[in-house]
Amino acid sequence: MAGIYYYMTVFPNELLIASMLKPDQFGSYLATSIKTGSHEQLMFVELTGEFGNDFDWAYARKHTVPHENGKLKNSIYLAAYRVLERIPLDKMGRLYMTTPDGRTLGLEQSPFPDAAEEAPYYVYQDLCPVHPLVISSLPLKDFGDYMVSDTFKLSLPALCYCDLSVATQDSVHTGNIGPLYDHKFGHLKRCIEAVTIRGKKTKIMERTFAGRFTYQSVKSGFAFIKRGKKIWYAMPSREVLSASHYDWARSAMII
Repeated sequence: MAGIYYYMTVFPNELLIASMLKPDQFGSYLATSIKTGSHEQLMFVELTGEFGNDFDWAYARKHTVPHENGKLKNSIYLAAYRVLERIPLDKMGRLYMTTPDGRTLGLEQSPFPDAAEEAPYYVYQDLCPVHPLVISSLPLKDFGDYMVSDTFKLSLPALCYCDLSVATQDSVHTGNIGPLYDHKFGHLKRCIEAVTIRGKKTKIMERTFAGRFTYQSVKSGFAFIKRGKKIWYAMPSREVLSASHYDWARSAMII
């Protein structure tokens, strides 16, 4: 009999789900649900097993069983609130990105990147548990540390975020970054000035930008961070995607 997989979705919703579907099947099922008629991109992490007492694993084992006709159980929802903060980072396996037509690409963890070339500002998309688009003076690692630290008045217990390509920093090599800079140039300029001139560490450009977030806008990769702990999933380059994951990259409109 097929086993049980545990998945934490981080985008567009924060959920813990038990399923009998393998990652590519699970991604396709949620992204192209026949019942709801949805077609949306999806990000989720496969967990490496059961842990702790915060979630009802016995319930999952009891109900994540095949249907009477033998069809595998698609999903059993175990939690829909404050999920990320209750999952140890060392229980996270691959991160999966699913496109709206159900194609899924898995990313392995890799060493957290060293500080990139210094820039006057950076753009980040918070993905879980909050979703604002943020302009910051802090580089990749420092931004995450700041967002979960006691020094930040609105600090978070945990955060998943990614850095985004910045058209004004590299107008030639940004590639297709979708609708990120198609509007609100004036507001963007004011937010940039808040961190480059007025000295703010972070400035929220949009509180709920996640609805326009696309894989094509990701620059380096995805970070998961808690106080004192962090893990990293590097976004493959356009060259790697074109050579090894062409169908997914076309579906994601990266190439």
